[in-house]
Amino acid sequence: MATFSISLSVYVHVPPEVAFAYVADLTRHGEWNPGLKVTAISEGSTAVGSRFQSVGHIFGLEIHDDLCVTEYQPPVCFAFLVKSIGEELTHEFMLQPKDSGTLITRTASATVSPLQKLLAPILSALFIRSEMIESLERLKARLEQMYPQAGTAR
Repeated sequence: MATFSISLSVYVHVPPEVAFAYVADLTRHGEWNPGLKVTAISEGSTAVGSRFQSVGHIFGLEIHDDLCVTEYQPPVCFAFLVKSIGEELTHEFMLQPKDSGTLITRTASATVSPLQKLLAPILSALFIRSEMIESLERLKARLEQMYPQAGTAR
């Protein structure tokens, strides 16, 4: 088996603590990923091992996934594992202070078959990359809309 990953970054005009708190709240991911609904299964505050379920739509199909937080290091790193139809995908968000805001780098990675590894660049060019860019742009817009005072601090 091989690994395929894609990383993209976006700069937001909010402090890392603010960006981390929002990104690490999986139940709010639907606010910047249309058609996604995430529900907490675990009780209490989010931590490594916290579990969630999501319902999303891809190509008109309703997809049900199980999510588990794998890294929770405020305000630097948040990651979770998605189990979906026999596949596993990891989403990692790294946050770095930059100027008066935060650089958020999102990496999605999966273990894939050799055939999937060959097709990955095509799928990435046609769908994955553009979807991640749009998602990060919506995240940026949402954060800066929710915290406009943070965006004015220089």
